[in-house]
Amino acid sequence: MAATPGRSDLCQTAPFTLFPSPFPKKLFREAMDIQQACFYSPISKSFKELVDHGNTITHAVNLLYFRASWDFDFLIEAHADVVRTDDFIRHFVDILKAVRDASTCQKKTLLIQRNDYMCHEDMYGNHFLRQVIKHIMSLQHQEIFELKRRF
Repeated sequence: MAATPGRSDLCQTAPFTLFPSPFPKKLFREAMDIQQACFYSPISKSFKELVDHGNTITHAVNLLYFRASWDFDFLIEAHADVVRTDDFIRHFVDILKAVRDASTCQKKTLLIQRNDYMCHEDMYGNHFLRQVIKHIMSLQHQEIFELKRRF
């Protein structure tokens, strides 16, 4: 690694060990139910429509993230200060600008999301599910187009 400073295609993982720890079954089921409700809900036109049809807030937030990811002007403006000092983010904003300026758009997009949860215990011993991070990866790639064409 030291011989190739500045290379973004190389990484080294730190060794670590995970030990199993008890996790309340009720909270595990709750997390699974949240994801299932999100997975099976239809994409709707508005937050109000989602709530009116009994969909979860999680689904509404997923839809918000998806729509924000397509608002190029918003994303560029939101990162204007960051790109002055962060080369990594500046690289992504440059890609975003190139995509916007190319004026090409594919009809299909694959959005992969993962939510990480932890168990919170209050001072009375009650357990609560807490979302700690949301991972989002959106893909538009020729290989996905080819896969879609096969089906």
